[in-house]
Amino acid sequence: MSEDQNNTLLNTLDGNVNQIKAAIATIDNPDDLAALLEAEQNGNTRKTVVAAIEARAAALADPAGQEGNDPAEPESAPRTAADVEKDIEELESGGIDIRKAQRLHALRAELSGMKK
Repeated sequence: MSEDQNNTLLNTLDGNVNQIKAAIATIDNPDDLAALLEAEQNGNTRKTVVAAIEARAAALADPAGQEGNDPAEPESAPRTAADVEKDIEELESGGIDIRKAQRLHALRAELSGMKK
């Protein structure tokens, strides 16, 4: 995998948990999922993201069990202010780099719009 492809893949881990889970659901390469899992475990280690990656990997390993029963894609309710606040808290709990700072800015703007 080229460095650009790797960076594109790792960008999957940017965003809120629902966006990440939706992106994970489109990945069909087990090696890509393994790389994402390693990156997540070495970074934020969000339990829901790890579970989504593991569920997608399991679904790819056993396509027969995937039919209508993908735990990576639960019924999703509209995002609430509490969801956004949780995402902010998760980002703030680790060290801040430029990507996290940009994501925090976007989340705070989203939260501000929800509270108006």
